[in-house]
Amino acid sequence: MNLPNNPDIAFGVHPDLGVAAAVADDRLHLDEVLRKHHFRYSQDLNVYLLPEGTPHNTAVRTVAAATREFQDAGLSAAAHPRTRRRDRAQDAAWAVVDRADRRAARAASLGRRRRCAGADPR
Repeated sequence: MNLPNNPDIAFGVHPDLGVAAAVADDRLHLDEVLRKHHFRYSQDLNVYLLPEGTPHNTAVRTVAAATREFQDAGLSAAAHPRTRRRDRAQDAAWAVVDRADRRAARAASLGRRRRCAGADPR
């Protein structure tokens, strides 16, 4: 039995290994859910790790999906805030993509407004 203030599973970020998950005990359900979401157990470190090279946005979605599944089963899960933040280099790269996406969305929106403005009001 887990203490009331301790989560059944905790997610965090290792600086060299990426997103990691640690479990409070060795319940089979915890292992099954983590493996379903592509975490692999590292016997040497006694934690579960996502495969090397997993993109940040994929890792965030994976942690969210696994957390949701644990919570649906009545288990508690905690995630360190760094599991949802990218590093500065990634932020700079995403800023370029975000600007391009905003421009494309704005252009599409303007195109829809122009088409609607020219439409017959009947």
